[in-house]
Formats: sequence, structure tokens, C-alpha cells
Amino acid sequence: MPIKMALTMREALLPTAVVTVANPLEMRVARPMSETQLLKRRASYAWITLSDERKAMWTIFAAKFRRYSAEKGKVISPSARAIFTKVALERWRLDPSLASPTEPPVSTFAGDDIGVFATPSTKKNAVPAGHLRMSTTGANSKGVMTALLVQKLSGPNRKPTPRLFKAADFVTFQDGQTEIDLPVENGYYATAYRFVDVNTLQMGPVMEGGIVAVGVKPRRKKPSAKTTPASTQPSVTHAVIDLERFAGLHHWPS
Repeated sequence: MPIKMALTMREALLPTAVVTVANPLEMRVARPMSETQLLKRRASYAWITLSDERKAMWTIFAAKFRRYSAEKGKVISPSARAIFTKVALERWRLDPSLASPTEPPVSTFAGDDIGVFATPSTKKNAVPAGHLRMSTTGANSKGVMTALLVQKLSGPNRKPTPRLFKAADFVTFQDGQTEIDLPVENGYYATAYRFVDVNTLQMGPVMEGGIVAVGVKPRRKKPSAKTTPASTQPSVTHAVIDLERFAGLHHWPS
């Protein structure tokens, strides 16, 4: 009797379940995870797999970032896991293929003392079609490479979004190598860069490199009696280069 009742209840519920699944209006479809969410999940798994000894090292490292918040009226102490996640996300946003961090750095990273900026194409210094040129004021220091970041904009007056910068290349500038051409589609691009320690993969802050047009013909304005014809060259906004500031850069997190 109990067995027959169980079967009867199952038979009674089965049609309802079938109808519920068949009705698309009542189905709950999981939203696809964003890139940031996927990276955070990856960082969470990486943290779980760390040994207790290495987690203790990150705890000591996180203590360096304690600060007093006047707004909240208390000391803010980021957790070891939060700092680990921040470091991991910074690394993977540059290159997702990089290995997850395991141990915190034992020393600070001061970046480098050179500037990097986008340069427009001119008659005297033509840039190959379909390329964006990045120039430097000098060579990288030993053990330091430069991550070149780009972000395509919808127009020349659009402002870049810091988290949307993508690494186009990792370069070690040397004496005599002052520029590099990056292949891109035609359009407007915001550029930036940050220095990376080759051995520890520590990263300096993101520095602006300027906005430049690639393969876009500028709009010509009709000259008037009181105005001069607009320049026909693609415009570029240069970052202000302060070598003393570069020499005193602090390591992440910013």
C-alpha cells in the first residue's frame, strides 16, 4: 500500500512538473556571468587552494594597507583574501593567461622613470596603416617591462573607462628602440601603460598615454574670415610627463 501511494503521488505530480518545464514563461534562466565575475570566481578558487602558510603571508602583507577613514571614523583593515583578489584581478586583466599569485611581494616596486605616449601619423613620421604608434622617452630599467594598454572609443570626445583598458603588448624598451606600432582596427583609441616587475609581476599604477585617431579622416570645418582652417592631422592628447613622479611610483594596490 505505501508503495502504491508513492507511485500514485509521483504520477500525480509528474504532469505538473512537465507542464512547468514546458512553459518558457515560468523557467528561470541563469544570466551569463560577466568577465569580472568569472575572474573573481577564479581568484576565489585560487585562494582556497593556497596553503595555510601562504595565507598567513598574505595576512601580514594586507596589514600594510590599513588606513584611517575620516568618513567612517575608524580604521579600515582589508582582509588578506581581499588583497589577494585585487592583486589577482589586476594581473588577469592585463593577461588572463598569467599564473595566479601565490606569495605576496617582499619589497616595493617603484615602477620606472620613463614616459610612454601615443603619437599621431605625420608626413615626417608616418605610421603604417592599421597601426597605433606608442613612443617612449627612454629605455626600461633592468628587470622592468612596460604593459601597453589600449581602449577603443566611440568618438574623439569620449572619455576612457579605466577598467576597460586591455593589454595590447608587453614590451621591454631598449636603447635605440623608442617606438612600437600596434595593429588595431580603424577608430579612436585611448592609450595607457603601466610598468611590471619581470620577476615578481608587481605592477605600478595605470598612467595615461593619450588619445589618438587611427585611419579616421578628421572633419573639415569651413574657414571663415575670422578663423583659420582646422588641422587635417589626427589629433592626440599627450599625457603630462613628470620624470620625478615616475621615479617615486609606489607599488599596487593603489
